Amino acid sequence: MAFSLHFGTNYIKQLPSHIIDRIERTPERAPVGLKRGIDLNLFYHFSRSEYADLINNKNIWNSIFKQAFYPHTREEVYELFKKLFALDDRRAHRDRPSYFRKYREKVREILVGSVYLFESLNKLFEFAVRPPGLNFNRDGKTLNVRVSFQNDTHCINSKEWRINLQDEKEVSKRLLKENTYIDLLHDLTIPNVFGVSPPTLCIIASVLVREGKLDLKKSDKEHTLFKTSPIKS
Repeated sequence: MAFSLHFGTNYIKQLPSHIIDRIERTPERAPVGLKRGIDLNLFYHFSRSEYADLINNKNIWNSIFKQAFYPHTREEVYELFKKLFALDDRRAHRDRPSYFRKYREKVREILVGSVYLFESLNKLFEFAVRPPGLNFNRDGKTLNVRVSFQNDTHCINSKEWRINLQDEKEVSKRLLKENTYIDLLHDLTIPNVFGVSPPTLCIIASVLVREGKLDLKKSDKEHTLFKTSPIKS
């Protein structure tokens, strides 16, 4: 979601070249009769180590992750991700008690120290519906929006979204009519419920929040679930 909002739906071009190459060869690698295409959500194709590579990409870090992980540095987060993924390397210690007896304190330190990684990643869901940076205007036909995960001044570096005003009107009408929920975890249901793509819904909701027409509250139990409430004028 974050990548689509900032880079646009064709965000594959922003990924590290070795990841692009592997994803594009997905249809070629499957056995005959089991070939699969490339999923619209490219992250379905990522390996664990490639998530760390995303963090270590300077452009992606500055555009997507820097604000969410603040005050931690890119190098610090990258190294911790690598250590965390190494703990699940079954080739290194396939259920051998001796390994855990020897390194249990180090394993404990990594697990305890990695809590902030997931707390920071969860911030991206909130940034999706309440981005730190948002510039928008209407030209009579479309709602034109740029989203930044840093601040308003960085919106110029993001992809411009052009949303049909009729789509904005229909979604806004639903969001402002009564309390409802936006569930970013089940993104495949959003088009059925709201009639637009998940990024389009997030953008329209973000504009309504910025205009002071809509209030969003994150669920205490689900970090991907947001309750929407119209603000009465």
